[in-house]
Amino acid sequence: MNKRDAALLAALFDASAEPPKWRSGKSPYAKSLERLRDAGYIRRDGTRVALQNGAKCMLLETASRRYDIATILRHSNEAVFSSLSKPGTNADIAGRTGLSPSTIHRALSEMAAAGMVTRDGKGRIHPAKPLVELAAVMSVERGPARRRANILYRNNTTEIVAVPAGTPYEGQLTAFSMFGEYGVPYESGRDYYAIQDAEMDVNDILIHAVAISALEENPVDMSAAVIFYVSNRQRVDVLRLRSLARSLEMPHVWLDVEAYVRNRTAGNGRLFLPWAEFLEKCHTYGISPEQYEGTGPLFRDMGRRLRRPVTAYLLGGENMRMKGLKASTKDCDILVRSVAEFDAMLEAAAQIGYRRLVAAEYTNDDVRLRPDNILVHPRLPRLDIFTATILGSAVLTGGMARNADYVQCGSLTLGMLCDEHVFLLKAIAGRDGDIHDMLSLVRGPPGAPRGRAFDWETVWKEIMSQEEANPLGCPTETIFDQMGDMSEYGGLEPPIAKRLRLHAANRRILRLVRGGWCALPHVVDMLVGGDVHEKGIRNRVHALLARGMLKRKARGRTVLLCGSERFPLPDLEISGSAIDEYLRWRFPYQRPARLEDAASLAACLLADGYGSVGDVDARVAERLPSLEPPSWTHPPAATDTAKRCMG
Repeated sequence: MNKRDAALLAALFDASAEPPKWRSGKSPYAKSLERLRDAGYIRRDGTRVALQNGAKCMLLETASRRYDIATILRHSNEAVFSSLSKPGTNADIAGRTGLSPSTIHRALSEMAAAGMVTRDGKGRIHPAKPLVELAAVMSVERGPARRRANILYRNNTTEIVAVPAGTPYEGQLTAFSMFGEYGVPYESGRDYYAIQDAEMDVNDILIHAVAISALEENPVDMSAAVIFYVSNRQRVDVLRLRSLARSLEMPHVWLDVEAYVRNRTAGNGRLFLPWAEFLEKCHTYGISPEQYEGTGPLFRDMGRRLRRPVTAYLLGGENMRMKGLKASTKDCDILVRSVAEFDAMLEAAAQIGYRRLVAAEYTNDDVRLRPDNILVHPRLPRLDIFTATILGSAVLTGGMARNADYVQCGSLTLGMLCDEHVFLLKAIAGRDGDIHDMLSLVRGPPGAPRGRAFDWETVWKEIMSQEEANPLGCPTETIFDQMGDMSEYGGLEPPIAKRLRLHAANRRILRLVRGGWCALPHVVDMLVGGDVHEKGIRNRVHALLARGMLKRKARGRTVLLCGSERFPLPDLEISGSAIDEYLRWRFPYQRPARLEDAASLAACLLADGYGSVGDVDARVAERLPSLEPPSWTHPPAATDTAKRCMG
């Protein structure tokens, strides 16, 4: 059951509250009522919502007087609790539910913290005495549903099942069953559920639909998934979609979806309808896939209209189009170095007929990449203009400027970044189609000789330069993931892959242990997956220990690790925003500070005589090893941990 449904059901057991009104329609509240009714928890009583009279509801109502029942109903907790009709160890529960050890550990930790389960001397978990009968009833009801379910996919973190339409099931509705809530109604005769820890969002729903279509080799369902993607471009996050596809072992399938939308072709033709047939289906939903084209004489026209000389750097697709590496481009990414040049570009673009995109029209990718302005035109490609930072996390380094080729267009000087630097920015951006562009940059234009001189050392050096220029936010791990997708999809292994893999693993380990002691098994659980194996993680831990970048100690049979990193901007003056930035860096896995709390802490630190963020970090780094390991299921607030360190 998703979090919203569980919270609503828990509220209905409050005897002091007036029964809420029944609502129909497409609102989230109405959909929750519909799901709870189909699952046998509630019924409609005139204009009001009433609880069913069955044994499960009666037992839940009794339990609600003592416990927060949402804890045992939400996400995977429902399956774990139902399995406790018969006491068992963590391994027993894994065998009964098929859930991963980390998922079971998290669910049991939440229920133990609420007093709902106990562990005996033999390591077996029991429901609390008032909940024994409830666990038995939920287990009995769960059995027939599981027998009717068709398990389509299962791994350590996610299970996707199909049941006959209208059949209640544990977990959260996903895939085609949720398309209607996002404006793309699609009837398939089945309901789809996912059992996973995370709350379902639009990215999960889309990837689950793509995965189901691929597993069943159904191009009609796949066309619905692609239409859902095209219709919800403003909501989805392409980097998260790729990450989810990797977690389901289907990165190739998702990249084929990107290629299909951008280039009208895909690697696995059996999964996709012919483009003309797909367009017909699009028209029934009233949508039209984007058409991409080039800038034509745009820059010459802009160079004639500029009121002052401007140097602008071409960063992505238009750079490639002008070099013959792609036929068309969706948008044109431009970097200028000063506010004056930025204003001059906006003025010239307005004369050509461009308008500024308002914030409400931004997609999730636009928000993530943070251009300083987005300009759109009825016929020309859109312009994403950046100043100072590129894509929110990179900068124009000296190496980029030196290796660029320059083209004069009147008062406009175009700096054409070299292929290696465009490749790196594509890896950072993670927009749809960027993986295919990265392959084109390495292979060169059509007809280029095999083994052309793409300089991987230039890519590696620029990654190191970006880390030095942006020590708090360089997305090295994102670059590694994107290059891994490119390698798998295109069969092209970069010569720097091993170096980058080790470097990215080090950074991920150090981030996990930066905020205090962390159990080594948790580090392994958090990082293992794909081509990252437990042995490799432990090897990296040993290497970091040898280099003095980690501390270790034993608690019983468990090894604990703590980082020795120091804040990379020690001279930063203390302010609310600086302390907020520092806390996000030092405690990335604890609850982030509210801005007002960060400002209050900054005022206290100034009053106590701290002169810089480096002074604060010295005190925090000194005291962190003396603190108990933070809870990973109920992490503390970063401000609270900092205050404990400051005494």
